[in-house]
Formats: sequence, structure tokens, C-alpha cells
Amino acid sequence: MTTTQPVQTTTALTTTAGVTAVGTTTSAGSAAATTSEVTTTNQPVTSAAVTTGVAATTASGPTSDSTVCPAGWSYGFHGSCYKFIFGESHTWDYWRQCVDSGGYLNVINAQEEKDHVNDIITFNSTASSANVLCGLFDPSYSLDFTAADGSFLKYTNWDSGNPKTALKVKVVYKRLANWTQVNTQLTSNAGSALCETSYGFDGCYTKPSSYQAKVLHPRLMNSLLCIEYCRGNDLPYAAVSNDECLCVETKPTGSQSSIACSMGCPYNPMQHCGGTNVANVYLIGYYYHRAPSCVALASQGVLLEGYYWISETEGAASRKVQCNPTAPCHTPLIHTYASTVTITHSNSTDNNCTAENIYLYGPSGCYFANEDTEPWVQVSFDQLYIITGVATQGSNDPDNQQWVRNYALEYSENGVNWTQYENGTQLTGNSNFNAVVLNTLTYPILAQYVRVYPSRATCENNCSLRLEVNGCKYSSFDHSLQYVGCVIETTDPSGQVMVHSASTSCQLPSDCIDLCTAAGFLYAGLQGANCSCANEIRTYGYAASYHCDTVCTGDPKQRCGGENRYSVWRTWEVRCPQVPSVGNATASSTSRNHNSQVTYFCLPGYDWPNGTLEAEKTITCTFNNWTAPPPDCEAIHCTSALPTAANATLSVVGGDKVGAVATYTCLQHYRFPGGSTTKTVSCLTTGQWSAASVSACEMILCPAISSSLINAVVNSTDRQVGSAVEYQCTNNATFGDGGTKRVRLCLDWGQWDGAEEDCA
Repeated sequence: MTTTQPVQTTTALTTTAGVTAVGTTTSAGSAAATTSEVTTTNQPVTSAAVTTGVAATTASGPTSDSTVCPAGWSYGFHGSCYKFIFGESHTWDYWRQCVDSGGYLNVINAQEEKDHVNDIITFNSTASSANVLCGLFDPSYSLDFTAADGSFLKYTNWDSGNPKTALKVKVVYKRLANWTQVNTQLTSNAGSALCETSYGFDGCYTKPSSYQAKVLHPRLMNSLLCIEYCRGNDLPYAAVSNDECLCVETKPTGSQSSIACSMGCPYNPMQHCGGTNVANVYLIGYYYHRAPSCVALASQGVLLEGYYWISETEGAASRKVQCNPTAPCHTPLIHTYASTVTITHSNSTDNNCTAENIYLYGPSGCYFANEDTEPWVQVSFDQLYIITGVATQGSNDPDNQQWVRNYALEYSENGVNWTQYENGTQLTGNSNFNAVVLNTLTYPILAQYVRVYPSRATCENNCSLRLEVNGCKYSSFDHSLQYVGCVIETTDPSGQVMVHSASTSCQLPSDCIDLCTAAGFLYAGLQGANCSCANEIRTYGYAASYHCDTVCTGDPKQRCGGENRYSVWRTWEVRCPQVPSVGNATASSTSRNHNSQVTYFCLPGYDWPNGTLEAEKTITCTFNNWTAPPPDCEAIHCTSALPTAANATLSVVGGDKVGAVATYTCLQHYRFPGGSTTKTVSCLTTGQWSAASVSACEMILCPAISSSLINAVVNSTDRQVGSAVEYQCTNNATFGDGGTKRVRLCLDWGQWDGAEEDCA
């Protein structure tokens, strides 16, 4: 089945799956395990030093309060201070000036700040003469904008017709009646940039040597992720250093120059992630926690597994949930095992078509030459994997956009024998160069080698792609574990996770699993007696298992969901590899389902080696593979000597194996009793010849001459083949033709020629 969703949802489906194996998470203490759900005010908490008494607006400048600003910063308001940068020619030059000054490009997070920023720009005649650059950025060119300050971006005030779908845009406060309407500027440079620093951004410090929780990822780290990850671990400070996020209880020591912490984050270069052995430090309580779902967090770069706070609607109770969990067997394998993955291709013109570059959201992708009419890219793993999905993305080149609209899939367990997925059905690819499209396989496949065949006729400009293959190691997959977890459901009917209602009177998990399996879904969920199905279950995250505490109506020992919670099980099964072949034997079945049994039978003429037990002849598809197959059947031999036959020659075809034939042929002028001249003996499946003895061939003789001839005598009684007997009439008698002599020959078949005749 094909899943094509809005960019933010698709990002969660694919990239989030990739982080579990590549990123590593370390937690200390009990904070990380806390999953309590509490009501929050959904407002930032400033430090004790911050006061927010608002002074009256004066003609001399924007409204300010008692926020204390660092040197060079002004317009203090609600813990934030501001400054303008003028005269730079490039967005990144403005960004660097803000960062080096100890701040970031301004992002408006609330209505009050919008009004304040509007006053700041209006008051500055130089700034108000042109568009002003702000800190919104789209790192994936997907129209999922992120905030330069590391906050979750929810408050926006887009100008009419924005955000535009064009790429590589600057986001500015456009010079309109209301200065803080946000506009995606496409051509001219901004005249200035508004920088901001706040009590939430605590500055640059020496990287902490100790921490209470940690997560790292070389490609997906960003400041928003670190802030939200540490918030989920109930720790007050987040320190991000390059690809590491350290969550700490106390403010780090060793203050450093802002310039030392100006490294852009791996996932989002507009946010800054410290530097070598230094970290940007954030006071988490200052930042809003208002993401409505795990998917919304993922759309702005929170792509690592962990506990996070979400609030479905403004003002609603916030709750801590598990986001980005890897569903059973949905690990992104190229991300996770890049060092052991080999990428080969048909005729790529790009030498960078490697595991390090082909991954989703990677720097390039895999390009194919135009003359390559049947392009393919192959992912080779180091062992058998269960493959549950394939995700694609166009090449990372907004100036030369290329993608694959449709593709076919093939897979192999040994790299020699290939199987087309669903008989070569074309899977849905991409409709632009940046959005990720995940195809979840209704029936997971078992493979060590996977090939993607782009449909050349459907490629945009050229066939180029970035790729991920989801799955898990077959050797470590637990077939017995069907339960997935306690999945959170929204109260919004238009955004529900469980998309198909199968029954409102389902009593047992097994019944619900059967219903959703029959309906073609990968997951079955029970909330009381309500059975619903889905293919994607990670939108709002997972709750702790004790939140699914409703007793199943058909079994009080089992639990079936809770309030806005579904107990969810996977419906799909993993098959064993192809039934092993056993030499000279047939298998009773080709079924590869879990717990299937296959019994082998030796072909005619073959038998099991001595000592083979009856139980060894049957194998079972177990948790990790087939049980050991029996030994090859061996040819049965007739080991006893062949019988002999006098007056005959012997020829044997087939040696002494079952089916061998020994032919006895009588010598010339000899035959077996009964008249035949040949006899055969065969080697039977019992290992014995079909006859223990063969009678001797006997000489062929013509019938004896009659002893009662009338008026005639014979000169010989010889009866051997070729013998001649002369008849002589006596007593002046003659034969019917008047003659007195007659000769008869004994012919080869034992008969005299002519007829015996008396004389008269």
C-alpha cells in the first residue's frame, strides 16, 4: 500500500523511523522514564531575574519593560532584547552577525511580541524603509518552516499568498500596513535583519562533562530537538554541541565567546549547535511547549525517539508521550547500518551514489545517466532482513529538481534468484523533489538484497532519488511479540490515528487482529469493545502501558485500551526463508508462515542415510529460521552379486543403483526355457535385485524325427540348428513328386523346413 501524506506527516513516517538505530540515547536517573500527564499553562517560564512590568509607550520608542539587556541590545520586553543588522548581502551573513553577537534571527512567538516587534521596526526609520529578515527557515524545502531560536514554531502571521511554493526563499517581515506579516521574499535582498536574544538562550559554555540524559545523531541534531528532548526528561537545561544533546540539572560553567558557538546544526543550519567542545545552553522553561502532536514536532526536526510534551489544542492539558518510537520492524536500515550496507546501481553518472549519500534528507542522492534506459539501484545488506517498507525522496538539488514518480521493487535472499514484489506492480513515488513518500508493504518480505527500478518514463527531468528501506534483522525478530503499545488517539475526528472502524462489539484482541488482517491493515487496536485498524500509528505518540487499563470484555485478564488510548497489535506475520532444498527429496509443503511444518520424502531410488531419525525428516518455521533440515537422501544400491546364466551374455545399465537393469542375452542358437532369448533383472528400491537366479539358456533343437515313417528312412537323428536330415524312400516307393530322396534343414527357430512326408 502507498502512503502519501502532507510533508510533515510523511517526514514523521520515514525520517523518524531512521533515528532509532543511528542515534543513541543515554539517560541517568528516573526522569527519562516519567510518563505522567499533567495540565500546564502552556506559557514560558522566565528565570527569577526576569520581571515583566510593562512601561507606558512613549513617542521616543517601542514599549519596553524592566528586562535587562546585554550591551549592544535594546528594546527589552518579556525577557528578550533586540538589535538590527544592516548592509549585508546574503541571508547567512545576517545570520552569522546575529549569532556572533550572542543571539539569533528574531522569531515571533506570541501576539504581544508581534506588537512589540512591529513597534521596533516602525520606530527605526532605516529598518522600516525595506523588508526585514527574520528567523524562519525551511531546511528541507518542504514548506515546513522552523524557528532560528530553537522554539517550536506555531505562531505565524503569513502575508496573503504566503508561504510561497518557490524554493530558496528568504523569510522577511514585509513592509505592509502591519509590519510583522511574514512574507517569503524571492528576489531582492532584505535591507536589514532583526536579531534577538533572550533569557531562554543562556549563551555559549564549555561542553558539560556530566549530564543526566543524552542523545546524539550526526545528521538529525538541531536545537529544537535538544530543547524538547530535555524537556521530556524533566531537566531544566539543554546543551547542544554539534551532534550531541546533553540534558543537565544545573547551568554549565565555563562561559565562552558567542563566536565559538556559531556552528550550524546538522539538520537545520539556521539554528546553531555550539561547536567543538563547546555548547549552546538553553533554559528550557522559557520556551513554549505547544506542539499539537508528535508529527508536528517531527515536521520541524524532532526526529529522535524519546518522551516529549504535546498539547493537541491551544490551552488544552499538555501530556508527555513517547514520540518517534520504532514500530515493530520499521527501523530505517540504510541510516542504521550504513557502514555495512553496499549500494550498487545500473549506470549512475554520480560516483557519490553510496550509503552515506543516498539516505533521506541527505546532501545529494543517486543520479542516473539519461542513456540508462532501465535504471536500478540495489541495496545489499550483510544478512537477511525483514523488509517492511521503502521510502523515496527526490535529489537534494532545488535548482535542478529531479525525482521518480513510480518504481518497481525486486528482492532476493541470495543475490541470484530475484522476485518481483507484487508481480512488478508500480509503486507510487514522488511528486516533487523534497517530500518523502513511504510505501509500507502489506506483506513484509525477507531479503538480503533489494532493488528499486525507477520507471524512466515517469521521471521528472531525470531519474534521481534518495532512499530508505525499513525493516529489522531477521535473526533477532521476536515473532511471539505482537503487542505494539498503548497508542494515543486524538479527540479530533478529522485527524484520528485509527482510520478504519472494524467493529463496535469486539471482545478479544485476537478477534480484532483477525478483522484488521482481513481488511488489509497492518495494525489492529482495541478501545474497550471498539476495534479499529490503521497502517500508521505514530502521529500522537505512545503512552505508558498503564494508561491502557480497560478490561477486555471477552477476557478480564487482558487490557483493551483506555480513554483516548488504543491497545495496538500488529497483524502481519513474518515468513521464514524459502523452504530449504534437500537433495533427492521432495517437500510436503511450500508454506513459509510462522510455525509451519514441512516434511521431506526421498525420491524413488533414494533413502535416508543410516541413523536418520524420523523426527529429523520434518522441519518447523521457528522464531528465527527453519529448524535444521535433514541430510540429503542417498541413492539406494543393490550390493549383492548379480546371478549368473549359462550360455548367455550379461550387460548392465545404471550400475548398482535403484533402477539399474541387467540384461541376459542367450548365445546364438540358444534360448531360455519358454522361448525368449533375453531376460532382465532390475535393482529394486529394497536394495535387492529383482531375481535371485536366472535359468540357463538351452540349445535350440528341432523336433525329433518321427520313428514311424512309412517306406522311408533317415540318415541322421541330429536336431541342432543347421542340421540336415535326408529322407530315403524304400521298397521302390516314391514321394508324391516321384522322387526318392528328400532333405530337410533344422532352422534357427527350431523348426524343420518343409513337411514330413511318407513314401508310397
